[in-house]
Amino acid sequence: RHWRRATLPPPSSPPPFGARGHGQDGGGGGGSGGSAAPGAGRAAGRWARAGPRRGSPAVAAAQLSSSAFSPQGPAAGRLLQLRRGIRLSAPAAIQVTVRDALNQALDEELERDERVFLLGEEVAQYDGAYKISRGLWKKYGDKRVIDTPISEMGFTGIAVGAAMAGLRPVCEFMTFNFSMQAIDQVINSAAKTCYMSAGSIAVPIVFRGPNGASAGVAAQHSQCFAAWYGHCPGLKVVSPWSSEDAKGLLKASIRDDNPGEYTQIVAIANVSS
Repeated sequence: RHWRRATLPPPSSPPPFGARGHGQDGGGGGGSGGSAAPGAGRAAGRWARAGPRRGSPAVAAAQLSSSAFSPQGPAAGRLLQLRRGIRLSAPAAIQVTVRDALNQALDEELERDERVFLLGEEVAQYDGAYKISRGLWKKYGDKRVIDTPISEMGFTGIAVGAAMAGLRPVCEFMTFNFSMQAIDQVINSAAKTCYMSAGSIAVPIVFRGPNGASAGVAAQHSQCFAAWYGHCPGLKVVSPWSSEDAKGLLKASIRDDNPGEYTQIVAIANVSS
């Protein structure tokens, strides 16, 4: 079988609109009067019929898009102006330190729920040892932001009792190393009460404070208790890194009906994210 070359156009160049195939099915011979391959004329005809007709909306849209979005087209110029405007007018991302994120979370929760209050050593007039509670005492007063004596066992017991009575205390330790002084209240009074009461008594309390190593505070103030408390049934332990996590996790912990340990890494109080 010796067929002459079919009259189909190459794939890269579609046939003219309305063109018909040649050969046996198209009514003419392929090349200079010979017969084309069987089906070649039908394929060419289908190609021509399937394509958009000249002057159709599809053709007009293609022509418009090809000219409008060319490097010199009007749409390209408008797009470039828009991108430049966004670049000039968009505000820079706000950088928030972990300290400020925690302060915002406490402020928002104190304002949202009257049952929330903060107590601990130097949290009121001194604004906290790491200034986490800056400005809260002036805004909410002595009933909501309470300075305590240096007696972790005592004020932790007060906080746990308040939680059992329906309040939502945030009990702050100057560092989590000092929570060892109140370990009986944390483990036996707060963590186990929900289980021991068959769920009838909730203890919605947050134990919060800096945790882990820091410069110049010696070994007694440099221990990390996150994993240790994580092995105590009844406690939820969170240890955020970024400012976003710090704020969101503190708000979620305050609203949770279970006791939680909110350990803040000392070294990242000034880290912005």
